[in-house]
Amino acid sequence: MRLLHLADVPVTARDHVFAYSRTRAIVFTGSIVAGCGALVWFGWREQFWLPPVIAGMFLLGLLLFRETITARFQPTNWLVRADNEGLLVKFRSYLNRHFPDDTPSVISIPYAFLAPHVRILPATRTRVDYTKLDEKGQREQETRLIELVQTGETMAAIKMARKIYAFDLTEAKQFVDGLRGNKRA
Repeated sequence: MRLLHLADVPVTARDHVFAYSRTRAIVFTGSIVAGCGALVWFGWREQFWLPPVIAGMFLLGLLLFRETITARFQPTNWLVRADNEGLLVKFRSYLNRHFPDDTPSVISIPYAFLAPHVRILPATRTRVDYTKLDEKGQREQETRLIELVQTGETMAAIKMARKIYAFDLTEAKQFVDGLRGNKRA
């Protein structure tokens, strides 16, 4: 792991970027402007002074928070970047872009550092047909149960243990936990 300045962060088109939503800023601003327009129209139609005043306050608030809204459209608006080497995590908010860039604000975490700490499960999920368990023999049912435990499908294994051995939920969970404990040994 190492600290980087924001200017030293390698940026490529292939990066997966996790950022604050620009769409949400547009929808928020558009909703406030539309609501203010509706309030002004309602006040004009009913000859009532309060709705345009409320609309003016909302527009003034929007004007005061324009930095927060426009900051979402800056290139510094990101939280995490995933590239080929690892993760880049920015710990200074994009709203603080006016601070000097002389301090490191990004931490680089290589995938090699993450690998021992992260357990990646297989992408495929096994489907269990619980209606046909009775057609299979006891040995085949137990083999299937052990496969479920080994692939990490604990819920399916508990359901299968309840069906095979007529356990209640607590007994089935303890049984599956015991199988999982034996697998680790």
